Amino acid sequence: MALAVGGCQDKTFDAISIVVGEKFKDDIEEYIPDYWGVYVVCKDDSGCKIKMRRAAKENKNVEAESLLELLWKEELIKFLKDAGVKGISGKNRRLLRQMAIDNFTLKEIKNYTREVLKGRLYMLEPLSMKGETDE
Repeated sequence: MALAVGGCQDKTFDAISIVVGEKFKDDIEEYIPDYWGVYVVCKDDSGCKIKMRRAAKENKNVEAESLLELLWKEELIKFLKDAGVKGISGKNRRLLRQMAIDNFTLKEIKNYTREVLKGRLYMLEPLSMKGETDE
């Protein structure tokens, strides 16, 4: 079985899990890091169930640069401006990301990125899912 692990997800997610079928449940662990979680899809009389085989542990490979690459330029500018960082005007995304790395801790970058991405999801939800009621 060929499996490419690591890459972008290893630099951006606090915890990572993989879901496999029963066929691969005994082999998957030799292809993934020990901090990844493993879930196995099993068939039963009612259809399929997902069972946790191994819980995910904290991913200590998260990088600020990778998290900041997820943000739009306007979101980077807001992050910096709200903190009172000067010299933002006219900078491209690469320079704005570096300014953020220079001015914030990894924890602050994680928290901001998480909130921004959750906000984007909220913006994409249909109106009926945002608490609108049908009359």
